[in-house]
Amino acid sequence: MKKSAWFSFKNKDSPDYVSSYGDTYTDRQLAILNNEIPLYEIRPNELSILYKKAKQKNDVDSYEIAIQMYAEKTKP
Repeated sequence: MKKSAWFSFKNKDSPDYVSSYGDTYTDRQLAILNNEIPLYEIRPNELSILYKKAKQKNDVDSYEIAIQMYAEKTKP
């Protein structure tokens, strides 16, 4: 039986909620944020996941870095 959208509500304030993007940055994501990896070696989907994770973690600085890198990568 498929769940309908009506009953698949996720309470993000619940202590049992698990973030879809994870709780910590991976080593590669940290390297991207620290500008240790050149932009041409980073795929756009990596940057997309990174800025979504930063937004979900309320990490404003990392979000701004990632969104700027994403814009540079997708709109040269």
